Amino acid sequence: EKTQDTAAYVEDFTFHYYRTALAAGQSLTLGNNNQSSGCVNYVVSVQAQPYSSGPVQDLAVRDADSFYDWSVQESVHTGDAVFGDRDVTYTELPAAVEGACAIRTACDSKNLDATLATFTAAVDETVYVALDTRVENVPAWLSGWTPTDMTVANSNDVTFRLYAYEAAAGEEITLGTNGQSAYCVNYTVFVKAADETAEPTEAVTEPETQASTDGEELAVTLWGDADVDGDCDILDVIAVNKDQLGSYTLSAQGAKNADVNRNGAMEFGDAVNIMKSLVDLATLPVA
Repeated sequence: EKTQDTAAYVEDFTFHYYRTALAAGQSLTLGNNNQSSGCVNYVVSVQAQPYSSGPVQDLAVRDADSFYDWSVQESVHTGDAVFGDRDVTYTELPAAVEGACAIRTACDSKNLDATLATFTAAVDETVYVALDTRVENVPAWLSGWTPTDMTVANSNDVTFRLYAYEAAAGEEITLGTNGQSAYCVNYTVFVKAADETAEPTEAVTEPETQASTDGEELAVTLWGDADVDGDCDILDVIAVNKDQLGSYTLSAQGAKNADVNRNGAMEFGDAVNIMKSLVDLATLPVA
């Protein structure tokens, strides 16, 4: 992947940086320079994982495609970015995670059906995973975690439910798959040292439904983004069609984004126009 970064050389040459991400144990072949005159050979630099910050030690991201969009944030607050690859922010954070250290994941990592990352608990700590409430089946790796009655909300009107795990210092934590890639966003992670945890986590038995906006006119966050994942793609076309067939129900925000005909009603024509926009045959909204 070509980046916008460049480096100057003493002989007035300029290098353009290309980057790739490698998983542990993966090999990389360095080919020829493709030119021998009027140039110099390429150079290679390596930025190694893992990341460490505060209670998060040795974070190793396994998703090579979205590696650069993951990061550790020392303190996260309402208004901060949720993901490293989406312009979406937190609008509601419970007191338990407001100001906590966070692992900012990549939304596109939801597409990887495997372990996304691992890290080591630097101290005794509580780890919270915020899972999109639209994920129909809680991933198996969260079966040993405690579902709580706390929720997180973002600027796309998506609600996440917090799952908690009490980790001992030195314990390795595995962050598994999101469990679903369509009609949802990826999970995010908060980490709080045990001596910073204000009160014990209370378990609940039934998941809460996604909060809806009551009495307020929703604003479009992104035209065509029916599944409210911060991107407009073929999955949104599928979501609108399934909504019209009665096998899936869009959220209030998703329905607002998907009404690209701007006639106040969801219909198959909206799916058609979203599809047209993906192949540059239409610009959203169309009316």
